[in-house]
Amino acid sequence: MRLVITGATSGIGRSLALMMKGEAELYLVGRREGALQEIAQLTGGSPIPTDVTSYAQCERLAKAVGSGPVALVNSAGVAWFGDFASMPAESLGEQVGSN
Repeated sequence: MRLVITGATSGIGRSLALMMKGEAELYLVGRREGALQEIAQLTGGSPIPTDVTSYAQCERLAKAVGSGPVALVNSAGVAWFGDFASMPAESLGEQVGSN
């Protein structure tokens, strides 16, 4: 099985990548290249630096993974810590774009 995990550098995505080590061909997706390399070394997965809010980068991701059966765990996300009323429009856009 081929498994693409977005948000693989932390939280649920990282935990799932560690859990699936040796169980699937892993494609690990994230924005933070250092953390992505670290989880790739721990799991033997293929790191694919990608910002899922970028259509062009998602196209590059799809080409890197290739065609055929694949499972996708879309666990990428962005968090805002603070009062909703004070959230800048840019942060709201990031929330909607990645979650």
